[in-house]
Order: sequence, then structure tokens, then C-alpha cells
Amino acid sequence: MKAVKLTSKYLFNEIPDDEEKIDKFGHKACKISLAKKWQFVVPETVFLSGGLVKEIFEKKNIPSEILSHLKNKLIAVRPSPVADQFKKNGSFLYIGLDDQSFDTLKHSVGVKSALKIYLSFLRMFALTVYNLDLENCDELKELLESLKTSEQVFVESSLCKISRIKQLISLETGSDFPKNTSEQLIEVINSIYKKWISPTQRILRDVSGRKSDELIPVFLQEMHFGLKNKPVEYFKVKNFDERTGKLGFQYFRSHNRIEKSFFDLVSEEEVGSAPKVNKLQNLIESLTKKVKSPLEVSFLVEEDTLLLIGLKEIALPQKAFIEFVVSSVQEKIIEKEEGLLLINPEYLDIFLHPSVSEEIKPRAALLGVPASPGAASGKVAMSTNKVIEYNSTETDAILIKSETISDDINAMSLSQGVLTVKGGMTSHAAVIARGMGIPCIVGVRNVVFKEHEKIIMLEDGNIISEGDDVTIDGSTGAIYLEKVKLRPPEITGTFNTLLKWADEFCDIQIRANADTVEEAKVALFYEVDGIGLCRTEHMFTDSNRINLVRQMILTTSNEERGSIIEKLLPIQKEDFIELFKEMSNLPVTIRLLDPPLHEFLPNSQQEIQKTAKIMAVTQQQLSDRIKDLSEFNPMLGTRGVRLGVMVPEIYDMQVQAIFLAAIEVFKKYQIVVNPEIMIPLISANKEVELVRDSIEKVFLQLNEDSSVDLKYKLGVMVETPRAALRAGDIAQSCDFLSFGTNDLTQMTYGLSRDDSNRFMREYLEKELFSSDPFKTIDVEGVGELLKIAVQRARNTNSKIVTGLCGEHGGDPSSISFCRSVGFEYISCSPYRVPIARLAAAQSRIRNAN
Repeated sequence: MKAVKLTSKYLFNEIPDDEEKIDKFGHKACKISLAKKWQFVVPETVFLSGGLVKEIFEKKNIPSEILSHLKNKLIAVRPSPVADQFKKNGSFLYIGLDDQSFDTLKHSVGVKSALKIYLSFLRMFALTVYNLDLENCDELKELLESLKTSEQVFVESSLCKISRIKQLISLETGSDFPKNTSEQLIEVINSIYKKWISPTQRILRDVSGRKSDELIPVFLQEMHFGLKNKPVEYFKVKNFDERTGKLGFQYFRSHNRIEKSFFDLVSEEEVGSAPKVNKLQNLIESLTKKVKSPLEVSFLVEEDTLLLIGLKEIALPQKAFIEFVVSSVQEKIIEKEEGLLLINPEYLDIFLHPSVSEEIKPRAALLGVPASPGAASGKVAMSTNKVIEYNSTETDAILIKSETISDDINAMSLSQGVLTVKGGMTSHAAVIARGMGIPCIVGVRNVVFKEHEKIIMLEDGNIISEGDDVTIDGSTGAIYLEKVKLRPPEITGTFNTLLKWADEFCDIQIRANADTVEEAKVALFYEVDGIGLCRTEHMFTDSNRINLVRQMILTTSNEERGSIIEKLLPIQKEDFIELFKEMSNLPVTIRLLDPPLHEFLPNSQQEIQKTAKIMAVTQQQLSDRIKDLSEFNPMLGTRGVRLGVMVPEIYDMQVQAIFLAAIEVFKKYQIVVNPEIMIPLISANKEVELVRDSIEKVFLQLNEDSSVDLKYKLGVMVETPRAALRAGDIAQSCDFLSFGTNDLTQMTYGLSRDDSNRFMREYLEKELFSSDPFKTIDVEGVGELLKIAVQRARNTNSKIVTGLCGEHGGDPSSISFCRSVGFEYISCSPYRVPIARLAAAQSRIRNAN
């Protein structure tokens, strides 16, 4: 029968395509309707909208057209929530069964089968509609047992006993047992709706992001029973292996040929004849091609006819889902492009980092902002010394701080994970942890951190003390006050196959933000196209170097500063040599020193005392000097290119180290290095010209003295709105523009990236922001600046290369935007490279479609 739209409240057999069809008729109903449209055999079906279900509940009346359509039929009532994750209510079966229809039924399927169905109906109706367990009533129990006798006895007494069971149910409930289809259907819908509007279900919808007053649609299906000698068989078939997730067939058969009973796993041979199995497999393959998802398909077999009665998409664990998609592509069930689009790039984290085992579901004590993926367990350490102490005894540590600074990098590298009470997605802890590939959670709210007492007080009265066992999940932001079983990461053939496919469609370079050889090795393992950002300040944080840097900053003597810089030169040179060797001929973009100087200065009394001794000055003199150098807003103070202007010797030393390293790598290893030097925090072209002239002076001198034909590229990091607006001027003085969207977002919004977590959740909940702008590029504001900058830069320099090196480089939505703007590359944390490769491929495929 074709779909007839008698009213928008109910439809027969098919639901017309409509933007609101799922909201009106629910997820399961729309799936059944699709199966019908795809020419699969489906029982006669009536779809009831959520609005009609509410109306039936309130008015206790079923539209006559529906009753007429279902006349003389037994029906199944199946709830169809709008969101598929709600599975509170199962199906209600055999609605319409009474003494008259029972008499018809027993002639079709035999007395014993009819009795079994009638008893099943009475049990189900009593339990699900009236919340009455028949086994708890002695007389009812006795009657049920007596009905399990021979067919001859049943013919004589069954109707009397069934009548008595109905009487007893009526006595227990205080109302007459419904006599016909209309009355039974009203009772069932009444039961479904009452459960749906219960406080528990409302809360579940609320926490799942659904409307608490959302309605519950249902659909009604004609039931089939077969013949006496050929009863129907109920099957469920899954199109995946439950253990691995890979494409395959698993068959389950009802052990007593009743739909709502236990299903046993059976082999192909137990399913039946080869033609029957082939018919089943063809059906499932066809559905998989259509739905492109792991499925559980419920159907009945009546003689030689397969009738589809249920179609459910199964949400597999991330790794198993990827296995399903890749195997489906390999078996040519799903096209390669379709398969790539099915996988959320974030799912790849499961291959790259440890994760909380899916076998257990521990209760999270706290939630923070998930800033670097993966999970880790260990003992709480609230200082660098404590981390070192744990490390010396091979005890895993979780570093917990109010916020981290440069001094904490060593402790972070020795820790299994990092948690900071303050901060956001682009705070110091978040950025460094992502580069290191360790889990990190920032911005933990509703706690009191007493750093001197080494405790954190939770809202519920619990206390986290130094030395306690904790587990953090940087993928979800969950914090557990215990050691939790973790699943180790595992790079598999499936992972490599998926990325190989992605590379066939990826048309933008994927580079990595890498400051050390270790990070460069990780990036190369994930087949990166180069280094898009090497932050040289991180090379100075080692305990053997930090004191030299502090002396360089704190001294008032130019002569002494020059002497210290000379000591730093060979250190920087060796860093670059190792990096260039590792990256071979791939591009390496080196950002000259950028952060405010206060990040390098000692801040604890112990560190001040130690530095004063090294510098041969008093603690008071050093404290006064630190005070002189302090700024009200250091992130907008003496940092970036301003350092190169104020203390040009620093940039000269770094540039010299870069060129000397490139020359030596060529001479010793025959590796041609064409370094890319980047000037940070530019606002005007005059700044570029000033630094460019200094770089060129160093370059000409070294190139003249060496036998190597050295080349380099000069670029700027566009981080200020003014630089974006003046990109046309700036592009005339450089070879590339790299957009630092962390600072650009911060300055465009006038929003501190380290403090935004205080109100970000409220802004997102109240839909003031559609997403966290430090996680996903704000297309309307920051994105507009990027478009303007790229267009103006290309108007004045057609050869200019553009890229992005902020943390947005690892965000799938932001990558898609970068492609649309026309960037040649994006750069992200090494462990985000696989995610970026897949996201870039998906973006191209979507655009092509």
C-alpha cells in the first residue's frame, strides 16, 4: 500500500520525506519507512506521531481510520523515540488478542502455539501495562502451570482458565481487563506515555541535550504467526562481529518462536538451507549499503517470505566502528569516500593514546576542560620536586598545579598527565601537554586549591591530597579519585589503511608543531609534511639553560649580556642541527623567541635565592630587578618582535645558530636545509623590514664565509588584528604568512585564553557562542580577518605561502575552513597529525560532492 497522508498525525506504511519527519514520528519509525521505500518486505504499519500519542493519552480515544485499518489483526506496538539512544520501552505484542481472535488463531497455528501466544500476551500485558507479575499470585501461578498440559485437556478448559486469569488481573488492578483492540491499545499507549513523562525520563532527556518535554511517537505493526505445520521464525542478524567490529554476519534465533523471548546465537547451518542463508545475507548487505552503519535487523520468516520488523543502528565503540567501516570498504559494501566521511576524526585518538577501559564505567568525581587526549593514572604531585621524587622511585605521577609556567616543563615531561585548576584550551599546560602527547585537563571548576597545604577541596567535601591516587581522562575531562583500568594504545593495520586512504584525498600540507627531536620523531612517524612551528623558547627551559637565559634577561650590563648570548649560541646551534637531521629535507619553520620575559624569571623564593647566588648579587637586588621588568599585561608587552627590537642580539644569535646548523648539516650529512625563519607578533611592515635587514646581514656574512649555497625563507606570524588587516603591506617583505590563531582569537575577542574557562560554559549553554573560539575557529570574526589577510597578501605578492599554526590546526572544523580560505598548509600537535590528515580528506570529499 502506498503512503496516504490522511493527516499529519498518523500515516500508513510510509513516511514522506520531510525535514520534521524524525521529530514527528521518531527514529525507528523513519528507519522502517525507509526499508519499505527501498522495496524490502515490511508488515502492514501505522505510524503515530508524538502529538497523537499525547492526544490518545489525554482523550482515551483511537481514530476510527486506524482501528479500521487494523481490523481483525493482532498488532505490535513499538515506541519510536526521536533520539535513538532512549531504549526504556520495548515492544508491546499481540494487542487485539481476545477470546474471539484466539479462536481464529488456534485454527491457524494449532492449540498449543495459540495457547503459548495467549499466555505470553497475558504475562506481558500484566507486567508492562499494570506492573503486575503473575508469578507472585498463587492462584495465577497454579493456573499458569495447569495450562501447560496436553492439547486435549486444554481444548476443554483453557478458555475458562484464561477467563479466570483475566478476572484475577482485574481484581489486582481494580479495573476490567480491556476487551478489544481499542481498549488494549489505549491502555498500552497510556503506559508508554506515563513512563515517558516520568521524572527519570525527563532528567535523562535533559542531560542528553534533548528537550525534557519531547513527545514519544509509536508505530503499530501487523503480527504474523504462520501455519500449524510451518510456524514463523524470529531472527535477529547483526552485520558485524561483536568482538572486533569487523563486517560479518551473526545470527540469533528465538528459541521458542515468540518474538519477545530469548535469542540464541546460531550458526549458518542452524539458520536453515543455503538459499535461506543467502537470502538473509543479501538482505543485510543491501541494508548495509543503504544505511552504512552497524545494524541489528529483526525480521520474521513466514514460509519463504522475509518480513522486516525492526532496523536498529548500533553504536559501536570507536575502535570497533572504525574496524567496521574499513572492512566494509574493503568488501566493497561501502565506497571509500563514503567510508572516510563516516568516521569522526576524533575517534583516531583511541589508537594514539591510552584510554579508560570500556569494560568499566567508573564515576567521575570532577570534570574539567579536556585539553590533551588520553588517560593516565598516578599519584598526585603538586610540585616539581615531588614529581622528581616519584620519578626516582619509578612511581607514576599526575602533576596538579593552579597553572603551569616555563619552569614546569621538566616536571610535565616526567609526569603521566597534567591537571591545572585554571586555564583553557590554549593555556600553557594545554599547548605543552599536546606537544608532549600526555593527557591534560584544565579549568577545573568548583574546587578550592590550597597549594601551600597541598590539597584540593571538592564541592562535595572530598579532599585530594598530594600522594593520593587519581586518574585523568584528557579526552573527556573526567577526573577519578582512584586508579582506573586503562587500555593501552595500539597502532593497527586498520589505522594505517585508513590514513593511506585519507592521503589519496588530502590536498593541504599537514605539518606539526614540534620543538624537540622527540616531538619531531613522533611527527615523522605519522608521516608529517614538515614542521610548521618550532617554538625556540621551549629549548631554553631545560635546567642547564634556564639560568643562562635568566642572567641574560636580568643583567644590566650590555657586555655581560653579550657574553651570555655567546654561550647560548652553540647550545641553540646543536638544537637546530639535531632537528634538521631528523627532518631531513622537509621544511622546518623556526619561530624566533616570542614569550614575555617574565615567563623565564624565577618566581619562588628558592629560585630567586639560587639565581642570585649564580649572578653574584643579593636577593634584594635580584628581586628589585625582577620588579623593574614586571609588566601590567605581559602578554601584550615586551614579547615577540618587540624583543628583537629591544634586544636585537637575541634574534641575531638565534638566526646565526640556524644558519650555522644548516651549513653543518649539509657538510656532514649532505642534507640540504632551507630553513624558514618566522618573526612573531608582527603588527606593521616596518617591524618586518627592521628584523629582515638584521637577518640578511647575518646571512650574507655566513654565506660568504662558507662553501654552501645557503637559502632561507622569511615569514611572519600573523597574530594581531592589525597584522591581518595590513597583510598586503607585510606580504611584500616576506615569503610566507603563518597565522597564529591562538593569539589572533584572543586579541580579536579581547578575551584571555587562560581565563575564558570561567565563563565559557555559560556562554555555550546560553548559545552566546556556538563553540569555544579557542577550539574551533570563529568563522564570522576571526575567519573574516583570515580571509581579508590572505586576499590582501596575494594581491601584493602572488607567490606568498599561507598557513596556520595555532591549536586550531588540529580541529576538523577549522581545517575545513582553512582549505576554503586557500591555505597551503596547517600545523598542529604531532599527535593530532593523523586526525588532521583524515579531516582534510573529508573536507575535500564533501566539497567535491
